[in-house]
Amino acid sequence: MSFTIGSISSGTLRPVDLLPAFVSALLDAGGTLPPDLECVKHLEYHNYPANDFDAIEDEFWESEDAGWDLAALGDALGEVCPPLVYFGTLPGDGADFGFWPDHDAIEEAQRYGEAWDEDSEFTWLEEWSVWLHVSDHGNVAVLANTKGAPGTELWSAV
Repeated sequence: MSFTIGSISSGTLRPVDLLPAFVSALLDAGGTLPPDLECVKHLEYHNYPANDFDAIEDEFWESEDAGWDLAALGDALGEVCPPLVYFGTLPGDGADFGFWPDHDAIEEAQRYGEAWDEDSEFTWLEEWSVWLHVSDHGNVAVLANTKGAPGTELWSAV
């Protein structure tokens, strides 16, 4: 299964918009919801994902509890990230949340990883047991290890 790099919510910082997007992204990525999330009760009460949350007047969405839930879900989303990816905001846009390549980690991995052979464009990353490929144009792909060689693509970004 490949992992999708990109935005899960953009243009808003409202918990009423972010919490449903974070819950969906976490479940889609195979993660589990942190225990004691207050937002789950509110989402279930309002038949998430069917309802339009803009129309719902509920004090929870502007509460401190909603902020704690956002933080807990953000941490959980960070834990389901594949190698060399982080969950957070897009650099330069604090209202665009998603899964993004960690360019600093990629540069470090290229510097300290093992080349497959002298002529290879693939770098072995033992820490994650994956292969990294960065093209001369800066495109990035992370591939599974298949019998000691690059295999199925886990994720890529242009």
